[in-house]
Amino acid sequence: MFSRSIPGITGAAAVLACAFAAALPTAAAAQAAGGTYAVLRAGPQLDADLHMKGGDATAPSTFPKDADFKTGLVGEIGLGYQLGGLRVEGTVGYDSAGANLDRLASKQMAASGRLKTLNLGVAAYYDLNMGGGFSPYVGGGIGAARTTARLARISAETPTAGIGSTMRGSDWGFRWHLDAGVGFAVSPATVLEVGARYSKVTGLTIDGTMPNIAGKSLDHDYKPRATSTSFLVGLRQKF
Repeated sequence: MFSRSIPGITGAAAVLACAFAAALPTAAAAQAAGGTYAVLRAGPQLDADLHMKGGDATAPSTFPKDADFKTGLVGEIGLGYQLGGLRVEGTVGYDSAGANLDRLASKQMAASGRLKTLNLGVAAYYDLNMGGGFSPYVGGGIGAARTTARLARISAETPTAGIGSTMRGSDWGFRWHLDAGVGFAVSPATVLEVGARYSKVTGLTIDGTMPNIAGKSLDHDYKPRATSTSFLVGLRQKF
């Protein structure tokens, strides 16, 4: 009984394996043919920083030159068009991360904060078809980012006096990003992708305060640059 069933099972598995292997080049070829697609990406923001400029990080300011944020979340949706190995996309995204208090706070200084961005942009990618359904890609994009920054680093001894530096506000800035990853064609219309992204936002002006020599609070316009490194998993669905 078993001697008859095992060859049957093995034969069926072999047929399925052959069919799957034959479908991969077909799926990759269909993707390379081009067309409109929707895309959804999400993942962890592994590292985010606010880089201070000039007087933003020198005495009497209590902010460090680089304010570190913890692992956060990244997500984006968009529409794209593929023509051969080239893809062009328009996307809307959102990033959020809390301040890394292990690095910002101390016995002398209490810290808190959060960094959020709403991103609008266009991007272009190039896919290299390696066969077998795999397509490594590289690319990047530009756009605008509505960045909201909340950051405070004040004296832990007299917190009610607010002696220290604070930043709280929103502004539009210029955003660019670089991407690299790999796509896997799971069907003629669907691609699963895994990749990494580095992004930077410049041109920001955020309202805040900093102490003067006498320890009193003064208004100050901060001009930080926001950077982040993210890991993204995405799904591209062709119409």
